[in-house]
Amino acid sequence: MKKPHFQPPQSEERTTKREILVPASVRIAREKIAAKLESARIRAAARAKTRAEREEREIARAASRIAKALDRKIAQKEREAVNLDRKAQRVAFQLARRDRAEEQRLLRRAREAELKKKRGKKHGMSAARKAD
Repeated sequence: MKKPHFQPPQSEERTTKREILVPASVRIAREKIAAKLESARIRAAARAKTRAEREEREIARAASRIAKALDRKIAQKEREAVNLDRKAQRVAFQLARRDRAEEQRLLRRAREAELKKKRGKKHGMSAARKAD
């Protein structure tokens, strides 16, 4: 009797019926590589996050410096405004004092002129009486 000749199953049958066996060393190597790749992705993400946080801090510091500079400029302008206001008040006070002094001088001259007129009239009348 002849032995039946063995025919290998079709490729579809082969994959469905039998599992492909992977040696443990290959499986372990794949797992190690996958773990290394995952840890590399995690480290890269952490570096990117750290870099972004550093940039944010730098931007915040720059904004803080700009704000401080603006505050200093505003304070300087306020001090200049206060100084100008003081100068204006001083000038206004001096002008008012001059005006008062000028007004008093004019009033005194007017009074003196009025007194001269009165004296002149009195003296003029007495001189007229003497002539009589």
